[in-house]
Amino acid sequence: MERGKRLFEVSKVEKTEDGVVVRVVEEGVVKEMVEEIVNNCKTGQCSCMSEETKRKVSFIEVKILGGKPVIEIRGDVSKEEIEEAVSKSDKIVG
Repeated sequence: MERGKRLFEVSKVEKTEDGVVVRVVEEGVVKEMVEEIVNNCKTGQCSCMSEETKRKVSFIEVKILGGKPVIEIRGDVSKEEIEEAVSKSDKIVG
């Protein structure tokens, strides 16, 4: 993976029963960078999600599946809302 990629460039958003997951699909993504994005969301310091979307999220956590980070988001959120939020994140993850 080229250095300097943002989350939306290396991940795929998928709908789940409880919400959505943001699945990293490229190698070389730094888990701690993804965790930093999620921690900013948890503490309300992120500017990627609208206030309306933030209110819908009941749970957000980073897990490792298949050796790659996955962000699990639970709540009444749509795939499109989260895709939009991910596309606004400018933090470099790898």
